[in-house]
Amino acid sequence: MTKRMAVLGMLAGVMVGGAAVSGCGSSPSVSAPPTTQAKPLEVHVTSVTAGALPATAEAGALPAEQVDFTVYGASGTFSCTVGVQHSGAVVGSSTAEMGAPQGAVAAIPESVQVGGVRGGAFAGTPSDARVVCRRH
Repeated sequence: MTKRMAVLGMLAGVMVGGAAVSGCGSSPSVSAPPTTQAKPLEVHVTSVTAGALPATAEAGALPAEQVDFTVYGASGTFSCTVGVQHSGAVVGSSTAEMGAPQGAVAAIPESVQVGGVRGGAFAGTPSDARVVCRRH
């Protein structure tokens, strides 16, 4: 046995012995890395108006709500989840991928049409929409 192999053997013994002394099992536990989710961007809903998605041969026109909002502090690409509520119940939702123009922009006006609104389109107000936008 060479001197190097003897040293490696001693190190292995110390490492195994240390694991036994510290109460660790023979198989290490694996933990998932912490998830980091970007903080939501500031959003202000400006209007919710009734509308319809274009008619198809199968379904005809689908009721929709047009949600207009402004996103503050966005840069690069981001996505927004838009939910529409009527009488306290969520009646439709949609997710849209968006991108901010090059350079610093303080406020970006956006508009998303939420189709397939259950119960039909209605004359909504800004408080009928919940919009959450996050950077990618």
